[in-house]
Amino acid sequence: MKADILKNEKNYFIHIIYAASFLLAVLAVISYLVWSKYQTTVQNRIEMEQRVEIQEKQDRIKKTRILNCMIIAQKSYAENWASACVENAAGVRAALNNCINSAEKSAHFISGGELSNYKSLYQSYVAQCKVLYETPNPKPNCLLPNSLAKSLDESLQKDERMCTVIS
Repeated sequence: MKADILKNEKNYFIHIIYAASFLLAVLAVISYLVWSKYQTTVQNRIEMEQRVEIQEKQDRIKKTRILNCMIIAQKSYAENWASACVENAAGVRAALNNCINSAEKSAHFISGGELSNYKSLYQSYVAQCKVLYETPNPKPNCLLPNSLAKSLDESLQKDERMCTVIS
């Protein structure tokens, strides 16, 4: 009987070892699955952060391009405005000079060569010319005729719209 008890105790001990080994194997599998899931989650988070970082970088680059384009459009607008001021002043100056030359000829013709009448007529005509053709302003911030200013403004708006479609 003692042999049966020892045999049963051996079998019981072996069963305990098998059970413990089985539990360790199950724990190892569960640990591996949890660790694997954790690694996958960490890897997914890293990839997501990288995608977000790449997208943010692309957005910053796009915003910088748009900003640079807008700066160039504004600079071009200012240069075009200044150039138009110079050209407009030259045109006004030429028209004023033509008007003054015509005033001299008209005053001479109407006065019949009489000096006293000539001077007063000439001064009157020159005053009219100066009213018609204001003193030209070639400065970059001059006032331009409405049609020219509107054309420049429309050109700026077109350039700014072009900037917003940069990709």
